[in-house]
Amino acid sequence: MGETLTIRKIQPSGTLVYRFLKRLFDFVFSLCVSVVLIIPVSIVCAFISLESPGNPLYAQERVGKGGKTIKILKLRSMVADAGDV
Repeated sequence: MGETLTIRKIQPSGTLVYRFLKRLFDFVFSLCVSVVLIIPVSIVCAFISLESPGNPLYAQERVGKGGKTIKILKLRSMVADAGDV
């Protein structure tokens, strides 16, 4: 007990070149994974569309960093408009 919580500002680690290369790797890797996954996701979307009418993607709002509201896309696993029932 008696300990106080201190908050320190986190400084970025590494040199500017290291941070740039890491950011570049993150971007290129994410782009490659997205290209590879577009075919299976498209097939799943087609199956969802065949099974039930409506958009196979579902947009959901979530609270992100700093309380900012963001939208994420998810594959629909329930009937369309299930949230309104």
